[in-house]
Amino acid sequence: GEIGAELLQGQRNHRAGDLLADAERGTVRHQAQVAHEASATAKSPVAARFRVDENHEIRLDVPARDQRKTLTVDPTIIWSTLHGGNDEDAGLGIVADSTGSPYVTGYTSLTNFPTQAPAQGSNASNYTTDFFDVFVSKFSADGQTLLYSTYFGGEKDDYGIAIALDSTNAAYVTGRTESSVTFPATAPSPNTPYQATNRGGNYDAFVFKLSPAGQLVYSTFAGGSLEDGGEGIAVDTAGNAYVNGYTWSIGAATTLFPRTATFGPGGGV
Repeated sequence: GEIGAELLQGQRNHRAGDLLADAERGTVRHQAQVAHEASATAKSPVAARFRVDENHEIRLDVPARDQRKTLTVDPTIIWSTLHGGNDEDAGLGIVADSTGSPYVTGYTSLTNFPTQAPAQGSNASNYTTDFFDVFVSKFSADGQTLLYSTYFGGEKDDYGIAIALDSTNAAYVTGRTESSVTFPATAPSPNTPYQATNRGGNYDAFVFKLSPAGQLVYSTFAGGSLEDGGEGIAVDTAGNAYVNGYTWSIGAATTLFPRTATFGPGGGV
């Protein structure tokens, strides 16, 4: 039998039952699905494979299916891991480099979050009042090794929302921060941070860059006197960061969100 159908162009099936898709930067492989069927008393695996028919419709063939039993189809899991300590933490953004190594950002309230060669070795917030810091972690492509992992933030809540890489695998992170006193806004000399202080409101957006080894290159606030946050980030070939997000810092009674700025490779303007 067969289940599911979706009309897509530029797809083809592999002899192993995988689905191959031609993309701008190469071929994407969707591995054959894992399937099993279950009765009231037992569960047993069944073969499942992708097939692209003459109309370019993608189908999933399950040739030995028993129609009386419940069929479950799952993706193939290459690897999976937990990452955290003994309190609340969450991953909110992820990107992978050309070798398949994933880079993850999010937030953690922990004092025992796993670090490796960190740019910031501990949670800078007041843990007794349960504030969050950003984390950034890089894993090996097979998920077996934590290559670097660091806290990043100040005395109040900080959230890493999105992450991007440049051609050297330097990581660029954006999000929002409530911290002002101890948030590490910095830039390599002779540059100065684009915005060295939090201008108020609940949160300001931030942008920071880590070197390929996970060390801090620059960090800056970006916001006005009301709430602002970064929610997406991209990097061009020159190392300039492009950030989108939201701002409430509008109107004559506020310090406006900065409307003209370039975040260069060194983090200055």
